[in-house]
Amino acid sequence: MPNAARIAAAAFAMRNLWSGKTGGPVQVVSAPADVVARGKYLVEAADCAACNTAPGNAPFAGGLPMQSGFGTIYATNITPDPDNGIGRWSAEDFWRALHDGVRRDGRQLYPAESTKLSSAW
Repeated sequence: MPNAARIAAAAFAMRNLWSGKTGGPVQVVSAPADVVARGKYLVEAADCAACNTAPGNAPFAGGLPMQSGFGTIYATNITPDPDNGIGRWSAEDFWRALHDGVRRDGRQLYPAESTKLSSAW
């Protein structure tokens, strides 16, 4: 492999490592229609789109800035995209984020980081 290709591959891998994208399989879930309907109901009831959709962006793609007492928090991408969203997250990863405020890579979601979080997890 030429050096330029090795450098590019290493840079890509490090970018993913630094951003919390540590690989793993894409999560494919097969669920009964009633479970999917319940999930849809919960997403609508919790109004997830309001905080996880920036104006002009795709639904749930993150990027919405929210001011807080400890800095600006950027809403995360909760689409099923395996590279930018939560497509590689397990049910346990999602539970930890919602209940414990811990990202998939083990870092705390809050206090806010100084960089955009929308593509960081």
